[in-house]
Amino acid sequence: MGRISVILDTSFLISVFSERSKEDTSRAKEIYAYLRRFKELGRLKKVYVLWPVCCEFFNTRTLRSRTVIVRWEKFWREFKKELIFQEPKLNKLLNRACNEILEEKGLPSFVDRVIGNFALEISQCDCNELLLLVTFDNDLFRYKRRNIRIVQNPNDMLDLL
Repeated sequence: MGRISVILDTSFLISVFSERSKEDTSRAKEIYAYLRRFKELGRLKKVYVLWPVCCEFFNTRTLRSRTVIVRWEKFWREFKKELIFQEPKLNKLLNRACNEILEEKGLPSFVDRVIGNFALEISQCDCNELLLLVTFDNDLFRYKRRNIRIVQNPNDMLDLL
């Protein structure tokens, strides 16, 4: 199997670092363990945490929690070689998301549109590379494609090891 790139959504980050709900936290921690395993096996190519996701995640409430910050620092150290926050394509995608919101006036949210459009863009660049979109948000299923897999549960990753 080839290398894997991953896009992390805000819902996943909140669940794995702040433990909002027990069910989501349990799933998130198992998915996080898979990401670690992919890294150990040399299969993890990139981990995208787009800056709009960072803005959503690092809101005032998140920054008040020392536990969340400590967990984020650990994640940063562990994946810093693979982590990408900004891509040259992102500005174009931000504009596209704004236009879509104005035209469609509904779900998904602005950040979800940026993530989804980014996933589509990346998946078209390399049709043979698998892109995992890790989210607990059902609105992102509209972006699922042959080489874009939506991951909401650890079982969604079983066949990749």
